[in-house]
Amino acid sequence: MATDNAEASLAGLAEQRLVSDPATIRHADWLADAWARLDRMIGAGRLPHGLLLHGRLGAPMTALLETLARRLICESPQEGWPCGT
Repeated sequence: MATDNAEASLAGLAEQRLVSDPATIRHADWLADAWARLDRMIGAGRLPHGLLLHGRLGAPMTALLETLARRLICESPQEGWPCGT
């Protein structure tokens, strides 16, 4: 039963089109602080192999996670922001 619920939740997430909006991060103090810390770690080559980020899944947390993922694969970040932002 629990597996069915987890699979349904994952399927629901896969169906959503999640678009990161850096403006969300820039205008929310707690996100801006978290982003600045993550960006410094990336820039210094000190991002740990695992991160535990806790918060309610929704637009602000999703924006932070997607921006982090985009920043990690971006070869030419602009002022600490991922390509295309």
